[in-house]
Amino acid sequence: EMLPVVKKRKLDTPLYEHPRFKMLYLRRTFPELDSEVIPRSKDIYPAFGFQPYQDQKRRWTHPSGAIIQFGHCEHEKDVKKYDTAEYNIIAFDEATSFTPYQYEYLTFSRCRSASADLPAIVRSGTNPGNIGHGYFRDRFVKPHKQGGVILKESRLVNGVSQTLLRYYCPSKATDNTYLMQADPDYINRLNRLPEAERAAKADGDWWTFSGQVFDDFRVEPFPDEPASAQHVIPSFRIPEYWPKLISIDWGFAAMTICGWYAINPCPTSKYPAKIYKYREYSCKQTKISTWASDI
Repeated sequence: EMLPVVKKRKLDTPLYEHPRFKMLYLRRTFPELDSEVIPRSKDIYPAFGFQPYQDQKRRWTHPSGAIIQFGHCEHEKDVKKYDTAEYNIIAFDEATSFTPYQYEYLTFSRCRSASADLPAIVRSGTNPGNIGHGYFRDRFVKPHKQGGVILKESRLVNGVSQTLLRYYCPSKATDNTYLMQADPDYINRLNRLPEAERAAKADGDWWTFSGQVFDDFRVEPFPDEPASAQHVIPSFRIPEYWPKLISIDWGFAAMTICGWYAINPCPTSKYPAKIYKYREYSCKQTKISTWASDI
């Protein structure tokens, strides 16, 4: 996502050598930053001249004055912590874990440039799924599924009509050559996941949840939520005595969905009294004779 700037900067000069450059790197929660992102940054940023990491401020500073700041937005109200700040680049890591409100508030109010030779860019990386799946799919993927096309949008930004640019760059797990060399069995482990999860994480398939209606779908709860605030759980062997059933919602122009369910007749603390969906079939514009045979 790129907001307009006055002029382009010469590419032969690194942005971090500009004294007014500021970047904000975001994860939804601080533990996600602390366990993975910040330790990895300590292997990278010193090589580019950044000073020792400042733990209290959660930032790196370059001798030029440029700043790379780490932050998080666990709750929607946390976006207000960044009021009055100005960032040339905002990076959302696992963007679909953020709500549309969090993304748009920070993108359109905090990403800006007071210097004509600095950009105003929002960069997001994510897997399909989670609470923001539908929003990011509609905004970046749906207009051009194959990616590689610059999309233009006219929008009011701070009361001024401007043309915003956004770009979708698709990627699969196998595109990460470093990971494939270091852990060649990784793709095999992904292939053992349930089909929807495998398609999302291995192939970057944004339509693997094509039957999803609710925007609050998530694969794991946020830290302030109970453990049940999720729609996917670790797999387990279904006891033979649990009753099983299927339900079919037929459609042609819309989706045909078939779900397989198991009912727990003897609730325990480990397996509460719930109905567990353990398999799904979906298709669109398909004859009954075809999908009935498939099911």
